[in-house]
Amino acid sequence: ASALATRKSLLIVNTGNANCGINPTGGTAVIGGAGTITLTPTGAYSPRIPTLSAVTAICTAGQPLYAEES
Repeated sequence: ASALATRKSLLIVNTGNANCGINPTGGTAVIGGAGTITLTPTGAYSPRIPTLSAVTAICTAGQPLYAEES
């Protein structure tokens, strides 16, 4: 997701069957890397105060993520 100064909410759900990683600080997502949050299968990230920075994600090839922002 691109940086968005007017972001009010953010939801990312790992709908696959392997771990995925997201980096909400604008950096590159690297599973196990600094600044990256690991989402296990069915895990979700929905901060109370959403980041205004870009959000990057990484998963094993073919793993789906669901994302929604407003």
